Amino acid sequence: GMEDPDKALDHLGNALQVFTRDRHPEQWARIHLLTGRALLYQVSLAPPPPSSGPGALQDDVTRERVQQEMVLSRKVERAFDGFESVLQASTRESEPDTWAAAHR
Repeated sequence: GMEDPDKALDHLGNALQVFTRDRHPEQWARIHLLTGRALLYQVSLAPPPPSSGPGALQDDVTRERVQQEMVLSRKVERAFDGFESVLQASTRESEPDTWAAAHR
């Protein structure tokens, strides 16, 4: 399993500096797949949105909930952008393993 998705994302970001699409297309695609999976994993670990408990101001709870939803939405969007990049870069014929992983 993925123990620390933040650390994994840092390492994957560093790997993309080395494994560029032009020079290492298969590794580049795999890194994007892993990045997308790590982002979606982070979203799955997010705590539930805050609820208004005793003494909580409704506006503060709503503001915090909206901010949390925006962060999660951006992560999902980044994940799907990465998946889309892989789909555009790989074909079933040129990179069958990567293509298959992207279509799961």
